[in-house]
Amino acid sequence: MNFTIEQDERATIFRPKESRLDSLVAPELKAEFLILAQPDVEKLIIDLTDVDYIDSAGLSAFLLARRQQAEHEGDVRLVNPSPDVVSLLQLTQLDRAFPMYDTVEEALAAPSLSMSSVSPNGLKNLAGTAVASSAFAAAAYDFTLGDEEEDDDDDEDDELIELDEEFDGEDEDLEDEDDEDDAVEDTAEKKEADDDDDDDVELDDDDFDEDDDVVEDIEDFDDDYDDEEDEEPPVV
Repeated sequence: MNFTIEQDERATIFRPKESRLDSLVAPELKAEFLILAQPDVEKLIIDLTDVDYIDSAGLSAFLLARRQQAEHEGDVRLVNPSPDVVSLLQLTQLDRAFPMYDTVEEALAAPSLSMSSVSPNGLKNLAGTAVASSAFAAAAYDFTLGDEEEDDDDDEDDELIELDEEFDGEDEDLEDEDDEDDAVEDTAEKKEADDDDDDDVELDDDDFDEDDDVVEDIEDFDDDYDDEEDEEPPVV
């Protein structure tokens, strides 16, 4: 953002060199106003000669500057606003909060506005109007910030919910993978148990085979013995 700053006794003149004061430059604009709106600055004059357009973000920066100035009974004055800017201020009723002048010299020469306000045509109104406009501006500023904070909170909540859902999904995937791993392990253990049973069966079969061999040996022995008994004894 391009701008110039000029000091004049207890007044600071801020001249933005941008045609648009919108959301793109509003953060830097607010930062500059926080720096400029110091207790020793009675009048913060914003020269809008080069500005053609202001959106709600730009107005929010102006309200921030006004609130900072009001803390030490200072004020914010606008110089040479374009017809579109004047229409916007009138539409939002902020023309009662920001006195407007044709030239910087007029803005410097005007008396302190702590107890009075100046309408767009340069006429001073009663102090009560200033008090009302201050309350309106503060309320508008707080309302705007409140909406922005609520929107930010809602966005953060939505992001947190999305993250939670993503984490829950990942946890479910991990749980599914764990279940699959457990199933694989169970299958492997069951297979090992089946293999052990098969080995036992094979061992039992081997034992049976060995028993059969023994039985056959006994039967052979019995047969041989019987044969020997059947043979006649030799004649002497």
